[in-house]
Amino acid sequence: MNYKDEDTFNRSFRKLLLELRKNMACSQTALSKCVGITRQAVSQMECGKRMPSLQKFCELAQGVGLTPAQFMDSLERFCEMESRAASPDVENVNMALEYIRNAKRSSDTNNIV
Repeated sequence: MNYKDEDTFNRSFRKLLLELRKNMACSQTALSKCVGITRQAVSQMECGKRMPSLQKFCELAQGVGLTPAQFMDSLERFCEMESRAASPDVENVNMALEYIRNAKRSSDTNNIV
């Protein structure tokens, strides 16, 4: 995982936190009380406006039923998925371009009088 890509990391963190919380059918308020932060802080984390301290990261992990190591592993997987989604599949792009070129050639050939 490329931890230097801060946008990917932040996007992955907020998506993971939101998904884990919703999978537990847990409200922002309930999670915030469990972790000892405000509901607004949870909301800001899920919106990407705030990142937790290391201590709060560990407490969030426990709040969603994971160890900090499991939470970090899940975050790493999310980052990998986000990185792949952000970069186009070169093979498919090349195939699409080739299809367009062939269609254009075919169209040009059909228009010759």
